[in-house]
Amino acid sequence: MKPLASLALTLAAAVAGAAAGAASRADRGPSLPAFADVADLEGFLQRRSDLLDASARQHTDEAVELHMFASEAAAAPPDAGYSEDSSITNVQEVGVDEGGLVKARGDLLVVLRRGRLFTISTADGGMRAIDRIDAFPPGADARGAWYDELLLAGDHALVIGYDYLAGATEIVRFDLSPEGRLAFRDAHQIRTADYYSSGNFASRLIGDRLVLYAPLPLEVRRRRSDRVLAEDVLPAMRRWSADRDAPWRTIAGPRDIHLSAADRASPLEAQVLHAVTVCDVGSVPLDCRARGVVGGDARTFYASADALYLWAARPGPRGSWRAATPATLVRLPLAEGAPQAIAARGMPVDQFSFRERAGALEVLIADEGTGDAMWPGGAAGSLHLLQLPLHRFGDGSGVVRDPEMRRLHDQVGDSWSIRNRFVGDHLLIGADLGERKSVLLVASLDGHGVTRLDMTGRMGRIEPVGTDALVVTGHEHTTLNLVDLSEEGRIAARLSGLEGAEAESRSHGFFFRSDPGAGGRRGALALPLIDWSRDPSADLTERVSMIFVRREGATLTGLGALGGARRRGFDDGCRASCVDWYGDARPIFLGDRMFALLGYELVEGRLDGRGVHEVARLDFSPPASRGD
Repeated sequence: MKPLASLALTLAAAVAGAAAGAASRADRGPSLPAFADVADLEGFLQRRSDLLDASARQHTDEAVELHMFASEAAAAPPDAGYSEDSSITNVQEVGVDEGGLVKARGDLLVVLRRGRLFTISTADGGMRAIDRIDAFPPGADARGAWYDELLLAGDHALVIGYDYLAGATEIVRFDLSPEGRLAFRDAHQIRTADYYSSGNFASRLIGDRLVLYAPLPLEVRRRRSDRVLAEDVLPAMRRWSADRDAPWRTIAGPRDIHLSAADRASPLEAQVLHAVTVCDVGSVPLDCRARGVVGGDARTFYASADALYLWAARPGPRGSWRAATPATLVRLPLAEGAPQAIAARGMPVDQFSFRERAGALEVLIADEGTGDAMWPGGAAGSLHLLQLPLHRFGDGSGVVRDPEMRRLHDQVGDSWSIRNRFVGDHLLIGADLGERKSVLLVASLDGHGVTRLDMTGRMGRIEPVGTDALVVTGHEHTTLNLVDLSEEGRIAARLSGLEGAEAESRSHGFFFRSDPGAGGRRGALALPLIDWSRDPSADLTERVSMIFVRREGATLTGLGALGGARRRGFDDGCRASCVDWYGDARPIFLGDRMFALLGYELVEGRLDGRGVHEVARLDFSPPASRGD
C-alpha cells in the first residue's frame, strides 16, 4: 500500500540544509516537462482514451480493478548498520524513518497490530500496557481497509492505511500524551490505487514531513461525461467522514504533473500517474501537496534524505519486462527544485538496489524485472551497476551512457530470487540457483572486480553489520554468514544449524545493535525464525522464536531465543486489517534491554553467562480475547 506525490514543501531545519545543498547540485539545468494547464492535461488524456477501442478499454479497466483488489482477497551508508541513535527500526537510510509495526519514544513503545494501536511503558525496568485504540476513525466501517504502517512524529502517532471501498490511502492521526495515552485527532484520505508492496513501504518520515508514494492508473477515473476530466486523475484528498461521496480537493495542478517527451508522444505506454505526496504532520488541518510523474506501470522507488527516486518501466513485447524496454529514472528533490529525469533500460530488483552518495546515484539493474509493486517478481539476465552523477538528470531526453553502466555478472542466470544491498564500498548480490544452492556476488564499487562465493541453502536477507555484512541462508535450518568486506569479500564466520526458517522477509524483521564506540565490530543482532515442523494446528506466532546472536569481531555466537506463548482458540475480536501482511514479529533493542515482539506479546530477555533467557512477558491483547 503506497502513495506518491509532491514536494514543494520545505523540510525541517535539520534536513533542509543538507537537502538544499544536494538540490542545488542536482537541479541546475533542464527539468522534466510538466503539463502547461488543464487543457493540455485533458488533451493528453483524451488522446490516450481515443487510442483505446472499446474492447481494449474494457480489458484494461478490468485488469486495473483486479490489481487494486488483489490483496483484499488474500542501501545504506556504512554507518547505517550500527547507528547509535534511538531508532528501533532497521531502516535503509539513517534519518529516513519507514512506516513499521512498532516505534519507540523514550521508554514508551507504540505497537500497530491488526487494526489497533497499543502503547506499552518500559519505564523503571518493567513492562506495563497503557492504552489501546482502534487504528481507524471512530464510527468507521473499516472492513474494507488495511492499516499497516506506523510512524511517530513528536506528540503524534500516524497510521497509514488503504481503504478499498473509498479507493484511497488513509492518514490517521492520534495525539500521544507523555504518559502514553492515545486520542483520535483526525483522518484524511488521498485518492490513489492500492500501493501495497510485499517488500517496500509506502511511507517515509524525514524531519516533520511525511512522504508517501502511490500509483494512480490512468484508467481509474470517475467520469461524469464522455469528456476526460483533469480533476478525475489529479491527486486529491479529503478529510475523512462517513460520507463516502464527500467531495475531493485536488492537491496538485497540471503543472505539478510531469512527463518525458517520449511518454507524451506515446500516450498508451504511459499507464500510471506515479504520485508523491508530502504532508506537514503537525499542521491543522493536515497540509499536503502532491507532484506526479506519468510513466510505465512497473516501478520501484527509493527515498534518500534529499530526494525520492522513481524507476518506471513500460511493458515490452507480450507484456514482458526486458532489457529493450524503455524506462525513465526520475529524481524528485525533497527541498525546492523541479523533478528531473533520464532515460534508461532494464529494472532494479527493489528499493535496496538504490543508493545516493557523494553526488551520484548507484543502482543495480537487471535485464528483466517487474519492480516491487505488489508481489516481488525478482529479476533475471545480466546484472549491471549504474553509477550516475546527479548532474546528469535533466528533462528526460538524455540517455544513460554505456560507460555509466558497468556489467557485473551473468552467473546468476535466470534466477528470479535476487537479494541485494549496498554496504560500504561494496554491492552484495545473492541469488538462488536451485537445489537449495545459492551464490553471493560481492562487487567492489571502485571497479576492482566481483568475488563469487558459493553458498548452501536458499538466499535470505542481506544486512549491514558495521562495515561488514550478514547474509542469511537456509530453509528448514538457517545459517548466518558474516562476510568480511575489508578485502574483496570472504566468509569470516558462520553460525549454522539454527532451528527454523526466516519468519519475516521484510527488512524490519531484523536489527543489529552495535556496542557503544565499537563501530559495528561488536554488538548483538536478532531476527525471528519459524519452525514449520511444529504442530500445524498451532497459531503461527507459537512457532516463531526470536533468536539473538553476538558478534565479536570475526565470530558469531548464538545467545539463545525468546519464544511465543501457546494459544488455542484465540479470538481478538479483530474488526479491520485482520491479516498480518506486514508480519507480526520484531526484535527490539531499547537502551540496554532486549525484547521480542511476537504477536500480542512483548517478551523481555536478559543476558547472563549462559546466553539470553526470558525475564518477563506482557500479554497486551484486547481483554475480551482473554475472556476477562
